[in-house]
Amino acid sequence: MARQKVISNKRKQKTKPDLLRDILQLIEMGLNMAVTIYLFLMIVVIPFYYTDGYAKIGSDKYQFFYKGTCGAGIVFMIFAFFYPVVRLCIMRRDKEIGRLKAEIFRIFKSISVTDWFVLGYGVIVVLSYLCSDYKTDTDFGNAFEGVDRWFMGMRTQLFLVAVYFAVSRCWNKRKWLPVLSIPVTFVVFVLGYINRFGVRPFEMKNTTVAFISTIGNINWYCGYIVIPFFGILYYFWSMSEKKTWQNIVLGIWMTAGYGTLVTQGSRSGLVTLVVMMLVLYLISMKKVENMLVFFFCCICLGFICTLTYGFRYIWAEHFNYSDGLVDLLTNSPLAFVILGGAIFVYLLITFLKKKGKSLVKVFTLLGYVACGIACVSLVTFVVLGVVNTRYPGSLGGLSEVSALKFDLHWGSYRGATWAAGVQCFVDQDFVGKLLGVGPDSMAMYIQSGANPALLTMKEECFGGSLLTNAHCEWLTVLVNNGLLGMICYVGLFVTAIVRCFRAGKDNAMAGACGFAILAYTINNLFSFQQALSAVTIFIVLGMGEAFVREKVQKKNN
Repeated sequence: MARQKVISNKRKQKTKPDLLRDILQLIEMGLNMAVTIYLFLMIVVIPFYYTDGYAKIGSDKYQFFYKGTCGAGIVFMIFAFFYPVVRLCIMRRDKEIGRLKAEIFRIFKSISVTDWFVLGYGVIVVLSYLCSDYKTDTDFGNAFEGVDRWFMGMRTQLFLVAVYFAVSRCWNKRKWLPVLSIPVTFVVFVLGYINRFGVRPFEMKNTTVAFISTIGNINWYCGYIVIPFFGILYYFWSMSEKKTWQNIVLGIWMTAGYGTLVTQGSRSGLVTLVVMMLVLYLISMKKVENMLVFFFCCICLGFICTLTYGFRYIWAEHFNYSDGLVDLLTNSPLAFVILGGAIFVYLLITFLKKKGKSLVKVFTLLGYVACGIACVSLVTFVVLGVVNTRYPGSLGGLSEVSALKFDLHWGSYRGATWAAGVQCFVDQDFVGKLLGVGPDSMAMYIQSGANPALLTMKEECFGGSLLTNAHCEWLTVLVNNGLLGMICYVGLFVTAIVRCFRAGKDNAMAGACGFAILAYTINNLFSFQQALSAVTIFIVLGMGEAFVREKVQKKNN
């Protein structure tokens, strides 16, 4: 009887309400809810948000990002303030306050190399702002808010750092949120594709061929769409078992994504497509099942290129964007070669698989050969370009190829933007080279006339338009935040890609995040950061870190 009474008392103690722990649980739920609502706004709503067509769509999306971040941030900070207070009360009540030092050490130890780079980037951004000559308003903006109508100054950069840590620490890793991007991006893709044929279901003010879907300028568009497209593409590739309906749905979605990538017109997006398909081949070549998925993806690409070829033949007068690479993929025999070749190899692999044979060794050899050819081609291209630039006409007929003329006009004036970025960096003193001219202050430095020759060159190439960035994100960060800022920024992306790919062997979502980050990085070597793509990639960076941390915690347990 006595023993039964003791057991009964223990049960009562176990079921006794614990107010402090209940409050702590509610706080954790509040933190997660704030992050979840924020992610919903940034994944589902902001791609479709605008107020006056294309007239001020960049500012509209920034204002949505800014207000959404402030609103969710206030709620998040309220819960975040009370979380350590309640934790300390529980530790004090349970006489575990002696564990506080060990708990702090555990938290410190859990900070990853990517976390340190993100923290370092945030610190450098603040120091860059404090040392900037553009802290106060100029005719074009200031380093705190950024250039007028661009707004990528210190405030935005610190918001992005906060988004990374909030997502990586307080998001419950619910897969339904990333999955929501499938229907969202499908609509964006389809709108972008049909816009190229002059079909616009929604009236958009200031419509031109340079603006597309509900995103805006084609450079903004590419900077955004490569993130969800290649992330979801990797997840589809990594799924070991797929139901028929999943293959159909993802096949249709993938075809729409390829369709808009090959027609949108930004060369950075087309370069990203080629590079990412090569990367996908390289990670597929040693496994038959993965090669089947890869060639299924190629079939979708070939199909939409061929279909577009037919549409352009029938409605040639309606297609509104002609470019060498776009025409090569959608208005030449290459479209049929891609489709026919992909179908043939897919059927061949399937046939040999049934016979118990495979072409893994052949595919592996071809992969290494392709890498070799790509490297040799790149080196040859650079060498020929340098020779042709220094000694015009020395290459005979090749001398007239515009891609081999490394002047200010090269690459849709990227020659001018890159030259301007390099010159901005060279102009700075020692502190300026370390910390830059200030967050989002490249345009303000150029317009200040500190280097008259640079300002003249900008006006000759771009007229009265502001040169807000170097059309290379890493170079722009070097100018704005200096060598230290660029080291941190490059470091956070490179380490995130490596860590996500490593974790991707066991967690497909982590691998998908790594693939998306890699695609964004490649695209933005020729492009720039803006509100929509910036918040999207930092959300993905945070998600990737969350999945990597989950794997580490499981391993430690």
